[in-house]
Amino acid sequence: MKIEYLGHSCFYFKDARGTTALIDPYDRTVGYKVPSKHANYTLITHNHWDHANLSAVEGATQVVSGSGARGGDGFSVRAVLACHDAVGGHERGMVNIMRFEMDGVRVVHLSDIGHMLDDSQIAEIKPVDVVLVPVGGPPFTIDGKTAQKVIEQLDPRAAIPMHYMTATTNRTDFPISGVEPFLKGYTHIETVRGGEIELTPKTLPARFTVYVLTPTM
Repeated sequence: MKIEYLGHSCFYFKDARGTTALIDPYDRTVGYKVPSKHANYTLITHNHWDHANLSAVEGATQVVSGSGARGGDGFSVRAVLACHDAVGGHERGMVNIMRFEMDGVRVVHLSDIGHMLDDSQIAEIKPVDVVLVPVGGPPFTIDGKTAQKVIEQLDPRAAIPMHYMTATTNRTDFPISGVEPFLKGYTHIETVRGGEIELTPKTLPARFTVYVLTPTM
C-alpha cells in the first residue's frame, strides 16, 4: 500500500490492485495547493471546509462519510464516532475516525479528535498497524503530548503526524503548532522526503516508528 501525504489531514492511498482512496480533501483556504485526484473511495471524516472538498476528486467516486462499516473491492472501512473537542462535541461537533485496511495493512485516521479515546472506541479500532494522528493542538485538535498518549492507547507499529503547521502552507494566521512538540521523546523517527511511503505487512517496522512525511502539495 502506498501512502501519500498531501498536506493538512489529507492522504491518498493506493493498493497493489490499483484501488485508490482519498481522505479529507481540503480547499484552497488551508494554504496548500488543492489536490486533484482520481479516487475509487473518498472518505470524509467531518463536514468542515478543510476536510470535505469533494471538488478535489476527479471523476466518479464512492463517498464514505457516516458511521458504520462498509466493504468491497478488497477495501473495507469502519467509521467510529468521536468528538471534535474535549467537551462532548458541544463546541465543535462530532467527527468520524476512519479505520480501514488495504493490502493487509490496518490504518486509522483519527480526524480532528479533541480528546483521549474511550474503551469502546479503542475496541472498535484495534488492532491497527498505522495511525494517522493530528498533532497541531487546540482549538482544532489534540496537541502533541496528548497525541502520544492516544498512540499508546492504540499500540500501532507506526504513526504519521498530520494537521500541523508546515513550511508549505501560507496560512500564517492558522493557530496550530508545528510537528516538533509531538516528536519530542521518540527515538525512531524517519523523515520521508517526497511525501510518499509504501508499507506492507512485511515492511512494517519491528519497533514503533514515526514517519514524518513532507506534504506533496
